[in-house]
Amino acid sequence: KIRVLRISFFNVHNDWVLWQVQNRFSKISHPPDSMLIYSKSQLGRWGNSNHCDYFVGEARWTTLSEQEVMDYYQPIKLPPAKGLTQPLSGFPYVGVRVAFLKNNKIYGPDIVGEQCFLPDNLCQIRNWDVDVSFYPDRTLYLAYVFDVGYEPDDIRCH
Repeated sequence: KIRVLRISFFNVHNDWVLWQVQNRFSKISHPPDSMLIYSKSQLGRWGNSNHCDYFVGEARWTTLSEQEVMDYYQPIKLPPAKGLTQPLSGFPYVGVRVAFLKNNKIYGPDIVGEQCFLPDNLCQIRNWDVDVSFYPDRTLYLAYVFDVGYEPDDIRCH
């Protein structure tokens, strides 16, 4: 029996774009005393959009305060996943964002009450494989880029 494997150009292309975002993110510097706990990257469609969105992030710990962590990452910008500008904002960059993990919750600028502006499955600590109780005297945080709004040219984005 012969099996035919069909690979869409767009699937391969979007996997390559996600790899580029991962590669760019891997080159940013983190606070000197921070340590990587876990990393994730995903391509897909989240919320009520019909766009291709790219997420790359890391769970990390540090001895810095939450404000120091936010101040550290605030000036870091990466090129958009595709093209010269980010499609929703029109900016020529995507900023590195930060959220914090405490008391089995994720909170920060992209989490407002029960609304979490991260990919749906990443809004809960259990999906980051982080045991918050293991780091009692540390600031736990997520550093990430979430580049959204690209043409849904991939079945994973519908």
